[in-house]
Amino acid sequence: MRVSLASAAVVKSAHEVWLPFGWKKRRYALRPTRYGLFFLAMLAALLIGSINHNNNFGYLLTFLLGGMVLVSLFHTFANLGGISLHPMACRPVFAGDTASVSFFLHAAADKVAIAGRIGQATSAPVDCITGAAASITIPVPTTRRGMLTIQSITLVTSFPLSLLEMRTTVPVTSQCLVYPKPLRSQLFATGHGDPDGDESPLPTAGETEFDELSPYRVGDDIRRAHWKSLAAGKELHTIRFEQTLTGGTMFSLALTPGEDIETKLGRLSYMIVTAESRALEYGLILDELTIGAGKGTAHREACLKALALY
Repeated sequence: MRVSLASAAVVKSAHEVWLPFGWKKRRYALRPTRYGLFFLAMLAALLIGSINHNNNFGYLLTFLLGGMVLVSLFHTFANLGGISLHPMACRPVFAGDTASVSFFLHAAADKVAIAGRIGQATSAPVDCITGAAASITIPVPTTRRGMLTIQSITLVTSFPLSLLEMRTTVPVTSQCLVYPKPLRSQLFATGHGDPDGDESPLPTAGETEFDELSPYRVGDDIRRAHWKSLAAGKELHTIRFEQTLTGGTMFSLALTPGEDIETKLGRLSYMIVTAESRALEYGLILDELTIGAGKGTAHREACLKALALY
């Protein structure tokens, strides 16, 4: 008796987990594809011709092809059942760029040609095998800074004959940080590590001797580009020199020129990207928030994140 109760509890628990991603909790939308519309028009023409000529073979062919459409409908519907989604970490992007929003797909049975859609952006179709996770990546365009929040994703499939497209919306929670778009500007700061210093342009680090070649990044000085690597068929690199500048430079929102707050944040974003590309130490002052001078990828992301969420 105890064994049967335990088994019942497991079945009930599994049923409760499966239901939110099953058929009873979702709404499905169905529409014919472009090929489906052509196929239905052909069926209508066959039916009209069979009626006019009283052709039994024409009736047989029409009903046979119509039965294929009905069978395709059930397979298309079953192909979207029992799928769960789990969001993946989204890499931050600058406003105006395309964010790659990715999800893991898990299914209770084999699924074929499942695509994800957010707005007008659609991923490439993927196959999901039972017991294995598949991933889809949706290119979502961004227009403004801040936290891009995805609250739902539409699953789409036209399996098996691409005559009918069925879609269903699945609630998800995924976020992507969008940095302010860098706006080219003269670099102004408050001095070397002194938040109360006088306004001054960002100094250029002294170049003593060759240090290394590093992959080109947005904001790098094009005059330091290593064109030989590009001519050799490799990606573009930038020549790095040892820096002799000491101390740090503080970028301040109050001292940044601009007609509105978004313009100022865009110029600060450009200053941070440029300073990091020159391997300079820099900090950020946003009203009451102060990020001390430093450099490196983590420091750059911390400053850009502060700008994005300001």
